[in-house]
Amino acid sequence: NWLANHILACDKKIGEYMRENHISE
Repeated sequence: NWLANHILACDKKIGEYMRENHISE
């Protein structure tokens, strides 16, 4: 399922971006 893979890839990128920029609630 390419859509599921795409969503997972985006989620991973967002997680990495947040970690790099030290974003936290």
